[in-house]
Amino acid sequence: MTGKRNPLRPGRVTPKCGGPPAALEAEVIPDDAANKKIIWTSTKPEVATVDNKGVVTPVTEGTTTIKATTLDGKKSANCKVTVKKG
Repeated sequence: MTGKRNPLRPGRVTPKCGGPPAALEAEVIPDDAANKKIIWTSTKPEVATVDNKGVVTPVTEGTTTIKATTLDGKKSANCKVTVKKG
């Protein structure tokens, strides 16, 4: 990840309650980085959860932030997730 642009795609997600999960993708730069492992977290897992592959599952209506952090903790990026009524 770099500080020049948000390496998370998409940068904003709006899934619906009961709807399908949404996949996020994090780009780790440089391409030859020794460790490309990403730790995914949700600030409000009661609204939406995220698995270790960046797949976001809507739980209930609300807003949360999904954070992707490099394993060494030096770089991170955020994605706003707003779960709407199904």
